[in-house]
Order: sequence, then C-alpha cells, then structure tokens
Amino acid sequence: MKGQLISTEDKAELVLEDGRIFKSKKNETPDDLYARVAGVVDNELMEPLEISVEITDDKLKRRSSVDLKKKLKNGDVSTLEKRIITEILSGRGEMEVAAETVETVIAEAGTSIDARKQAAREFVGRTCAFVPRNAKDEIPGVIKGIMADKRVDSVYFRIEDGQGNIYHKRVASEDLKIL
Repeated sequence: MKGQLISTEDKAELVLEDGRIFKSKKNETPDDLYARVAGVVDNELMEPLEISVEITDDKLKRRSSVDLKKKLKNGDVSTLEKRIITEILSGRGEMEVAAETVETVIAEAGTSIDARKQAAREFVGRTCAFVPRNAKDEIPGVIKGIMADKRVDSVYFRIEDGQGNIYHKRVASEDLKIL
C-alpha cells in the first residue's frame, strides 16, 4: 500500500492510496505516525506501507506561487496540505486567508458532532479576529480550545483575547476570521 506523508513542525497527515487519511495525534512525530499507520495497514491489508511522496512545509515554500495556486485549483490536496499552501500564499501576499477554510474543514468532517469537533481541533492555537456578542468592534484573540453543545448540535471555539477574557464563538460564525 502506497501513501503520501504531509508534515509540518507540529502536525502530520498520511494519505493512503485507497483514500483513507490518518492524522497525527498530539505530540506525535511524522515517524511515529508512519509506525502507527504501518501497523494498521499490516494488520488489515497484510501488505507493507510504502511512502511514495513526502511533502513538507519547507518543500512547498520552495515552489512558486503559480505552482501552488495550480495545486489548490486541481483539488487533489489533503486538508493539511491545503492549509500549508494557503498560509504560504497569504504570507507572500498572494492570497487572503478566508474564513471559508474553517467551513470547508468542518464540512469535510461530516455530520457527526464528534467528527466536527475533532476537525475543529486543527485550529487550536491559531490567531483570529472576532466580534463579541453585543459589541460592534472586531478584536484579536487566540483559539484556546473546542467545545461542543450536543443539545443544539453545535461546535464552538473557546477564544481568549489580549486581556485574558474568554469568549465562545460558533465554528461557522460570520463574525469570526482565522488569521
């Protein structure tokens, strides 16, 4: 079974040729992820795992903006790879990071609240700008955690502003922009 390994300093993702995607757990290195997935592939399919392509954020940074935009348009990129490319292009001033990336990641996760909550964890630690309830001005903050309310089937970000105040915003809120 062949697979594609995509990695950054803090996250890794292994995409198998049959379409299954394995994401690294907290504090799991790309080598640890490979070992974990190799065990799964060995047990389930009785064949060894082979990395056909290894993509890192450093390799993508060396590519031209035109190549990166083409890769995004083709749509054959994983969630992590899309995030890396978007960050690179926005850093070069060639693309504005849109809040739709959050909606896209959550939509790809499915309808289960646990799956959406797991997908939203990808954004923990990222900076954002949001409008608190009963306020008019947008303020900066950092996403500190995830919360799910099963009564209304919603997933929320727990956001801390510069003064240490904690706010909760729906993941798909129009008043929230991931920076």
